[in-house]
Amino acid sequence: MAEWGAVEVHQLLDRFPATERTIEATSKIIDANSTVVGLALVSGNVPILCVWNCDDELYYGSFDAMTEQDWGARPRISDAAFAVK
Repeated sequence: MAEWGAVEVHQLLDRFPATERTIEATSKIIDANSTVVGLALVSGNVPILCVWNCDDELYYGSFDAMTEQDWGARPRISDAAFAVK
C-alpha cells in the first residue's frame, strides 16, 4: 500500500462531534442512478460521519462535505437503514 498512497488508521469515535458518539444505524449513500457511492453512520436519523469513494480516492467527513464533490447530481441517503447493535 505504501507505494500507492498513505494508509491511515483512526479511532472512528474521534471523528464524531463529542455530543454524537452513538452510532444507531448505517445507511447507503446513493447517486441519481441508485449506485452506492458511500456509507453514512447515523445517530438520531442524522448522518454523523460519511465515508465515500470519489475519483478512486476514499474520503470521510460530514454529509455536507461529501455533497461538495462533483457528483453531477446530489447524492442522497437511502431510506433503508441497517441497525447497529
